[in-house]
Amino acid sequence: MQQAEHNLSSAKDELKVLEDYTYDRQMAELRANADEFKRELDRIKLQCEAIIAQMQTELASLQTKLQLEEEELKHLNEQIEACTIVAPEPGVVVYANLRGRREQDQIREGSTVRERQAIINLPDVTKLKVGCRIHESLIGAVRIGQPVLIYVDAKADDVYNGKVSAVASVASQGDWPNTDLREYATEIVLTDPPAEIADLKPGLTAKIEIIVDSRQDVLQVPVQCVVAVAHERLAWVLTDEGPERRTLKIGKANTSHIEILDGIAEGERVVQNPRTHFAKAISDREAELSAEEDQNTAETTEVKLPAAPEGEGTGKSAAGRNDAGNSRPAKKQAGSRPQGK
Repeated sequence: MQQAEHNLSSAKDELKVLEDYTYDRQMAELRANADEFKRELDRIKLQCEAIIAQMQTELASLQTKLQLEEEELKHLNEQIEACTIVAPEPGVVVYANLRGRREQDQIREGSTVRERQAIINLPDVTKLKVGCRIHESLIGAVRIGQPVLIYVDAKADDVYNGKVSAVASVASQGDWPNTDLREYATEIVLTDPPAEIADLKPGLTAKIEIIVDSRQDVLQVPVQCVVAVAHERLAWVLTDEGPERRTLKIGKANTSHIEILDGIAEGERVVQNPRTHFAKAISDREAELSAEEDQNTAETTEVKLPAAPEGEGTGKSAAGRNDAGNSRPAKKQAGSRPQGK
């Protein structure tokens, strides 16, 4: 019994200690731990919310970047598709190389091109034209619609027909180094049937003759045979007695021949470059014409002026030969065509 009472008393003491001290201490510790865990939970929630907000921002940024990349991919695919040029119709592809373009700017494989630069042309080979430039001294005789003879270097035996289709109203500057030249861009369209020009290719070199006038049964001589002395046109004709000076009446002229209306007969041989061979005779004739002009002027104004001494004149005398020199016969052509080239 005593042992049981002792055990009971010990248990009561332990219970009292537990109730008075241990319980309160443990409860305080547990409450403190609960508050700390609650605060930790709040901190973790805030951290998670911050992480979520950051991830959402990054997601929005990545979505925007993805959209931009998709648009760039679409643009690049369009550019790749645009690199393949499809002809709208059958034809011949011609590089769009402009006249006067520098060598490094010529269109060829591997060349660098800029935006909106013409690369190729697709000409209609059934409607060909010739582009040329005409010097300002000849452009006055050129009119739209005039017939044209076309000679292509690659087809030396063939002559093609065309007409003037366009003439520039403003002169273009000549190519370097002849930048002082003034030329007018002119277009010639071929009028032959497509079957006759089927063998022609774009880019071929051609020479043209623009028929500004046409005359039948014309007597003509090379322009080198005629010399202008004051108001006269002179030539030297080879006769049995030697060279004979003739005063000519001329008509139309082109770059190579002059029409002779009077002064030379068909078949007569005419000296070329008379200034070289008859410089003294030309100088004397210039003096005579100058003296006659002075006399006529004096008679018209009733002023007495002394006659010019014999041998004096305004012409320049040069050493020459009074021989036959080079000569060309006068001849007639069925049609004379003053031309522009």
